[in-house]
Amino acid sequence: MTHRTRAAAILKIRSRYDVCVDRPVTQNYLRPVDKDGQRLRNLTDEGMGMERADIGSKMIAPLRIWYFVCALALCLGGANLRAATPPHYVFAHYMVCLPSYGTTLDDFKQEIQAAQAAGLDGFALNEGTWTNDYYSNYTALIFQAAQELGTGFKLFFSIDFGGGSNDTYSIGVVNAIVQQYGHHPNYFQYQGKSVLSSYSTHGLPWKDGILTPLAQAGYPVFFVPYFEMTNWESWPNTSQVAATYNLYSNVVDGMFYFGASGLTTPLTNANLAYVQASRAAGKLCMGSFSPSYWGIKQYSAKRRYYEADGGEGIEARWMALINSQPDWVEICTWNDMDEGTYVSPVASPSTANPYLGAPTRWSHNGYLELSKHFISWYKNGQEPPLTQDALYYFYRTHPLAAVPSDTNDVICQWWEGTYDDSLYTTVYLTAPAELDVVSGSGGSTNVLPAGRSHVRTPFLPGPQTMTIRRQGNVVLTVQGTPDIQAQIVNQDLLSTTGFAYASSNSTNNSPSSTNNLPAAPMNLRVVPQ
Repeated sequence: MTHRTRAAAILKIRSRYDVCVDRPVTQNYLRPVDKDGQRLRNLTDEGMGMERADIGSKMIAPLRIWYFVCALALCLGGANLRAATPPHYVFAHYMVCLPSYGTTLDDFKQEIQAAQAAGLDGFALNEGTWTNDYYSNYTALIFQAAQELGTGFKLFFSIDFGGGSNDTYSIGVVNAIVQQYGHHPNYFQYQGKSVLSSYSTHGLPWKDGILTPLAQAGYPVFFVPYFEMTNWESWPNTSQVAATYNLYSNVVDGMFYFGASGLTTPLTNANLAYVQASRAAGKLCMGSFSPSYWGIKQYSAKRRYYEADGGEGIEARWMALINSQPDWVEICTWNDMDEGTYVSPVASPSTANPYLGAPTRWSHNGYLELSKHFISWYKNGQEPPLTQDALYYFYRTHPLAAVPSDTNDVICQWWEGTYDDSLYTTVYLTAPAELDVVSGSGGSTNVLPAGRSHVRTPFLPGPQTMTIRRQGNVVLTVQGTPDIQAQIVNQDLLSTTGFAYASSNSTNNSPSSTNNLPAAPMNLRVVPQ
């Protein structure tokens, strides 16, 4: 029960019995009201009481004490409910090797502020190795940045290395880094334990080699890994997840589904399977959200690409999580720029990581900005109110038929989904309006109702301009960045994204600044289970 809810309950007590406290004590009176709020005057000793003249001042004090006790009980009951109901958390999978903004302390602070401004509670730090100094150096800076900001941002490790049960190096490193950071003020604690995750089992002896020694050393772990299914050839279903729980029942406290690659329906079905199996096992479930996927450097896997359908896919994937209610959600990912799953709002991802090379990694801040609405919905249990007109756009930067001039470029040979040359727009309207889309020499005019709408417009090379008009007046207009190119050097299937709000008519295409980011929100919420 929130403070507002408790206050409302107290007011209901006062209004139900119409306690008048603005009169002299001898004239305070208790008078019931009927369902329409009208005072009941024809009362008898058999009813709720007597008329005001018959109620002396000696009765008032006990009554007022009774009201106070009731109100106090409601408040304490609400407090107990809040303590007993765990909040939903939303994290992002953070590739320590790929900082979005740079590698200084201030750069990492900027990343944390950007994440908290979107409603995220923390980062799951993907530790791919510890042999390279930059992993340990960047990790230290991230923890320092979180502590100096003082905003309660949570961090925990997601282990992504190991070579089997005899890999004494990996076992030793996992134990060492958990002991190094497990009691850090920003390390995520749940049920009095340090949260730890992992991508795959990596063949490591998690129970005897890692979890038990850590507990004995004073670092008990709440373990929520992504462990591979026994059958890798199919999408996870409830029985497969249940079988995995049975296999690791004495190892895990919950399980995480790392769902990054795939189309919307199988991804959402897999999340649901994890939720159902976790609840049946009495374990915690961490679901996943991914905005898009293209295996840019997966040449042996034909550079697989899955169509995500712009804002339509964003809504469908988040709504599936809102409906299935996993305990936590991890966005996969914050900054994996080699698989196209990043939601970091950095304007130019390649600036901090010039070694990425071709193709250009475009800004994905439209994915994160649109997700804010659904993150709040998932965490609070109700949809946020629509308070201003907004537009979000998503499109690839060249026609699919375009042929790269670089003869060494490897063309994607693995496509899934209904893919075409479309400009995707998602529009939030406070009242009906028109959306005009100008795409090169083409475009469309769309009459839209109030609320949320998705529009697909066939795109043509050239500038991409989107305008919302209401009664002939321009509400907002935004030009996508970059223009769509007819001639290309390298194939680029990553979408560029962006957004605009009516209040300022400003777009997101300028580099972000820590000074311009909103203050971090309070992220602990009571969520009905």
